[in-house]
Amino acid sequence: MIHFFRKHAVFTWALSVLLSFVILIGFMVIGDSDGISILSYCVTNLMLCFFLYAVSGKKTFERCGSQMGYVLKNGWPMLIFPFIFFAAGIVGAFTNGARLNTDWPIRLGTCIILMMLAGISEELGYRAVACDSLLPKLRHTRHPFLYTAVISGLVFGVSHVILGGLDGWLSVVLGILKICTTAVFGASMMILYWKTRNVLAIGILHGLYDLLPMVYDYLFMTETVAETAGYTGGDMGSLVIYLIQLAVDVFVLRYIYRKVGTTINYQQVLENW
Repeated sequence: MIHFFRKHAVFTWALSVLLSFVILIGFMVIGDSDGISILSYCVTNLMLCFFLYAVSGKKTFERCGSQMGYVLKNGWPMLIFPFIFFAAGIVGAFTNGARLNTDWPIRLGTCIILMMLAGISEELGYRAVACDSLLPKLRHTRHPFLYTAVISGLVFGVSHVILGGLDGWLSVVLGILKICTTAVFGASMMILYWKTRNVLAIGILHGLYDLLPMVYDYLFMTETVAETAGYTGGDMGSLVIYLIQLAVDVFVLRYIYRKVGTTINYQQVLENW
């Protein structure tokens, strides 16, 4: 079986993405609690680790203990946009006299675990398994790294909006912008992955990206915990936020390419991958 998955690596990646959806949707049917979500991501991560091993063996896993500091040191600009939401939420909470949840330590701990598992899951599926599957297959093309980043980034973006409904032109535009912002974000992560091949480090960075905007809802008393799945729903305010996010993400991608991407020996990486 391992031989089949390794020989048909692109199919293996596509299968891993499909099964990720099946697992997450299956657990959503069971319930929508944080505990169920944590369990679903644990199962998803185990499945993705199997497929990662199937396509590239131990190579990626052996790099998970290296260059953690390098990834966080050079990837910190990716946290600018979510930090704005984090700061706005905390300032707004104190300004409006919001009350802390009595069990906020448990809630915050749960949020941290959930977001870290989600971040690692997406980096496993859309960076590690994607790159380890696509790059060897594209090594004889003119721009293998560019094609790998574009293909994985677009799949990553579409996966965020595929379950959302499209209702009118604004919903379509929001969906397109979400795909673009997610693809640009993914390209920055892919550069860090090419440099370090440390999927754990970029997964933690991704987890922090997802965590910061969620802190307010877990710390303070609110009517509902903010939903993150309705990416195609919103108003003109959402459109403005997406446009700002896209501008910030492009700036960050340019920064990471200049800081990290220009230091990569792409030919050597391609030969040794």
